[in-house]
Amino acid sequence: MKLIKVNNEYIKEIEEFKKELIEANSSCDGCSLLQEYDDIHEWINWVSSLESIIYSKDEPNVVPTVQYILVENDRILGMFNLHLICSSIFKEYGGHIEYVIRPSERRKGYGVEGLKLLLGECKKFHFDEIEVTSLSSNEGALKTIQNNGGIFKEDFIYDNHSFKRYIIPLYFTVSNKRYEIIKYLGKGKGGYSYLASENDKLVTLKKIHHEPCSYYNFGDKIQAEKLDYNRIQQTGVRVPKMILIDEVKEIIIKEYIDGPTIKELIDRGENIDKYIPQVQEMARLCYNKNLNIDYYPTNFVVNNDLLYYIDYECNVYSDEWNLENWGLSTWKK
Repeated sequence: MKLIKVNNEYIKEIEEFKKELIEANSSCDGCSLLQEYDDIHEWINWVSSLESIIYSKDEPNVVPTVQYILVENDRILGMFNLHLICSSIFKEYGGHIEYVIRPSERRKGYGVEGLKLLLGECKKFHFDEIEVTSLSSNEGALKTIQNNGGIFKEDFIYDNHSFKRYIIPLYFTVSNKRYEIIKYLGKGKGGYSYLASENDKLVTLKKIHHEPCSYYNFGDKIQAEKLDYNRIQQTGVRVPKMILIDEVKEIIIKEYIDGPTIKELIDRGENIDKYIPQVQEMARLCYNKNLNIDYYPTNFVVNNDLLYYIDYECNVYSDEWNLENWGLSTWKK
């Protein structure tokens, strides 16, 4: 699978893609008005000219744009466009990116993979972050954004429809150091985690969020992270080192522990029995300090056959949330 700029080599495939969109009565977002062109050559010339167009506030609908196609085995799976400038209209509604997946290829993860590839292209244009929006009712598009590390910004109404706005970070500056986002790792109750790089050194970057959690209350999340890190260190449980913390930006930089999570191993059908004694030992160490940790399998990474608890969250011990009564039940497929 690859994401490439539109070119004349794919004229036949573009025609078939357009036909399928129209027959399915599909949205053509991300196609740069493909549906309005009978001659594909003319459309290719049009989108090629968009890259270098001079933006004018008098035409806020026309901005410098790069048109991409998502291709696998010479079949077009989707189209993506990247607006290099967010005019007032795109700032209000559309964001930097629009895309559409071929109707016959939807619900196969191509939106997630295509957006991931496009974020790599965005770095070539020196973006620090990308703004994207979606209809609140479009669960597929929302998951595509969220699975690429989109940080929820706000709900808004446009043309009597409900939308959600997200920011997808490409770089963070923390304590005068610039961190490039390599990969989205996941979202927890307290923040979004990313694999990041600073001068070729890999780290985990956690951006605190303040989205509500119905079953847990942190209070001051950044202070809770600091407190929990100090408490968990005293237990002897293996955790990544905290490298730095920016309380103003609410960002934490941790040591990156490479390896699969227990959840990933479970999903792949691998036997995790050999790691049970290690998590039991962690539970014993925590019990000695009157603590529970979050035993959910996404919070544990295997590196060189050693188990690491990669979260810092810990709470006063209770039987209800200990390993035996709750934790191990989640370590099953």
